[in-house]
Amino acid sequence: MNILCIFGTRPEAIKLAPVVLRLRELATSRDDVCVQVCVTGQHREMLDQVLGLFGIEPDIDLDLMSPDQPLAQLTAQAVVELDRVVGTTTPDEAREVIDLSLDLLSRRLPDNELQKTRSKKSLE
Repeated sequence: MNILCIFGTRPEAIKLAPVVLRLRELATSRDDVCVQVCVTGQHREMLDQVLGLFGIEPDIDLDLMSPDQPLAQLTAQAVVELDRVVGTTTPDEAREVIDLSLDLLSRRLPDNELQKTRSKKSLE
């Protein structure tokens, strides 16, 4: 089983760091589990501080941000790069998560709606 944790901002890193650490701990005792961390780097300096605090080194760093970058450009770049990254995971499931995330972004729904929306979709 491949687990890919993707985040890019300090708040996301703070919330996911304990999850990443626990997943990596569990993966050390199982040969069938691979845990990777991919960061987008939206809040570079603040993100790096949190990663250092928790001792997490990303396996993949997309480094997407550039000065005065519009949200549309960041989003487009993120979609292209994440599509490349998740190409080695289960494509349908990975694309579903990306599609739902973009939908939530466009509707400005809270992050926790992703799982609710995904669960609801799987029941349909």
